[in-house]
Formats: sequence, structure tokens, C-alpha cells
Amino acid sequence: MVVTTWFIISVAMFLGESAEQANAQSNPQCTQSMPQGLETYQCSCAPDQGSTAPFWGNGPYTADSDLCSAARHAGIVGEHGGAIKVLRLQGLHSYWGSSSNGWTSQSWDSYSSSI
Repeated sequence: MVVTTWFIISVAMFLGESAEQANAQSNPQCTQSMPQGLETYQCSCAPDQGSTAPFWGNGPYTADSDLCSAARHAGIVGEHGGAIKVLRLQGLHSYWGSSSNGWTSQSWDSYSSSI
């Protein structure tokens, strides 16, 4: 039996704040991918961030995927951007691409860690 662990990524609205409030706080602008050596990472996606950056999987995603593109694909962040919290998870043997929320991810083989 294969058990899939879904990535965990949340917007500040989960905490009762709007995306605009979250972006105004001290969350740094998101880097393109999950920083090495971190197990959790909080950051803010700008309204236009992630528009052309690559990402692989459909939740979970490879840890080298663009964070904001993955968040938009998952429906966590909309066109106005927002704050996200990303957790590093165990890697998978394969990642399937898909189209969701106007974003298309790519498939990938095995990767060492996931988000």
C-alpha cells in the first residue's frame, strides 16, 4: 500500500489575517525554492511572483520547485499574493504533473525531499 504525504502550505488567512495584512508583516519575500537546511519556511508571495518559474508535482511538490508557483497551483495563494508556510517532507519516488487553478506543473522522477 502506498501512502502519500501531502505537502503542507498555508496562507495567513488560516490564521485569521488577510493576504494583505500578512504581506505587510515581517515575512520575507519568498525565495524561488525551499532554502537548504530548513525544515519550515515562512515567506510572502508577491502578486506577480511565480509566473514563469518551474515546479514539479501536484502536492506534494519537489523541494526545488518554485514556492509561489506551487502555492498558486494548489490554490493557496491567489492573484493578490499572500503569506505561506512551507514544510519540508520526505521525498517521493515520482511526482505527477497536473493543471490546477490556471497553473500547470510538470512530472518528475524521484527527488530527495518534498514540500
